[in-house]
Amino acid sequence: CASLVLTTAKELVASGKISDPYVLITTSNTLIENPEVEEHYRKEHRKMRAYGKANGFEVHTKTVSPNLASTFQVKILSGRGMPSFAGTNTDCSQDLKIKPQASYRNSLFRHLAKHGLPEPVTILGTRFDESERRALHMKMRGENALEAVPNADGDLVLSPICMWSTE
Repeated sequence: CASLVLTTAKELVASGKISDPYVLITTSNTLIENPEVEEHYRKEHRKMRAYGKANGFEVHTKTVSPNLASTFQVKILSGRGMPSFAGTNTDCSQDLKIKPQASYRNSLFRHLAKHGLPEPVTILGTRFDESERRALHMKMRGENALEAVPNADGDLVLSPICMWSTE
């Protein structure tokens, strides 16, 4: 999805349709990542910023993390939660990835609105093929590849690879 966004921004700038697109790439650091994974996304962020600069637009990158009370270590060691296991619940994803992303996105969107900028569209990398449960939730939200739709918070989301298979 990042590649699609960056390529689209490059094409829009080259065509003169948009002179200064606002491109923001966010990543979640769960604070329990393998150090190699952390280094990988730092390098990828640098490459994305360089790509934007080389093609006449700025790429902003942000790595978000859960607040201290929501970290795996504090939650489990304090007894406020149990470790989650594959197929049991999504508490881990919610606390470590989704909530920090939503919090950052909400503050960013307020800032953009305050400065009179157009409503942003969040690009999601979800695919119907991932699982039956994922497909059901995506269908209920109305996710699709061609039109941005409001999510539960009223923010516009687009799922450009939703019909892609693993292959």
